[in-house]
Amino acid sequence: MTVDELKAARATLGLTQNKMADVMRTGLRQYQKWENGEAPIRPIVALTAELLITVAGTEAGKKFGV
Repeated sequence: MTVDELKAARATLGLTQNKMADVMRTGLRQYQKWENGEAPIRPIVALTAELLITVAGTEAGKKFGV
């Protein structure tokens, strides 16, 4: 996943960076590093973002706040 794809995932979910960090169970600063290209986006981060989009609007998604 690229930086632009991560940003697009967050935009699709309609979340702020802070809320996206919360639902991904990470700190805001770490999330910002991924979006700013300061830290590599590991496969588990990409998978989590993709799964959040998949479950958004479902009962499972509600448990994560999406």
